[in-house]
Amino acid sequence: MAVPVDAGEAAAPGLGWKLVVLGFALIVVGMAAVMIGALLEAARSGRGEAGGVVIIGPFPIVWGSSPGAAKTAALLGVVLLVLALLVFLLPVLLARRVPGQP
Repeated sequence: MAVPVDAGEAAAPGLGWKLVVLGFALIVVGMAAVMIGALLEAARSGRGEAGGVVIIGPFPIVWGSSPGAAKTAALLGVVLLVLALLVFLLPVLLARRVPGQP
């Protein structure tokens, strides 16, 4: 018995995984470029600031080497918190709306 083959898979076998790997590689290269740029700027100007955000669940944990870096990281944390809440709650809100009913 013959197994039906998806025309897209027959035309380009393994393309989906290749695109996933390519996307992951582009993310890694972009992050490396940002870090190298920040290090070069800090070396050129003689001073540098660092800050970061770790999000555990919906709660951001913020740190920074200066008040400016901490404020920037906190702002980023709030933005990421709002985006995370939207991503978590949007399917629930969309599922509550039933077509044909107000």
